[in-house]
Amino acid sequence: MDESGKIKILFIDDENLICTMAGDVLEFFGFNVETFKDSSQALECFKSNPRQYDIIVTDQKMPGMTGYEMLSRISEIRDDIPKILCTGYSEEVDDFKNSLIGIDAFFLKPYHFEDLIEQINKLV
Repeated sequence: MDESGKIKILFIDDENLICTMAGDVLEFFGFNVETFKDSSQALECFKSNPRQYDIIVTDQKMPGMTGYEMLSRISEIRDDIPKILCTGYSEEVDDFKNSLIGIDAFFLKPYHFEDLIEQINKLV
């Protein structure tokens, strides 16, 4: 949690509209959200202070580094952080991979923010 006691979310999606909307909605509901459109930048930010975040929410299909790749690298640094993977393509979801890198929840896009908020509160 941040200094004000809010849950801090690292949210990654390569679509600007989704990042903006997610940041606005999640902050409205009392979360501290840091959004990234670039998975490599998000990973570098995470590496610089891995304890500053309480949960990771990421898209799967992104240029440069997929959500699976990024979450795998995050797990190498801090395996106890809850991880949520989102995608618009159900065929990309692999239960075996999910278990290997410790994905705690999965959402198909488009998702409802109420469901995402409920899941975040359950995991943190």
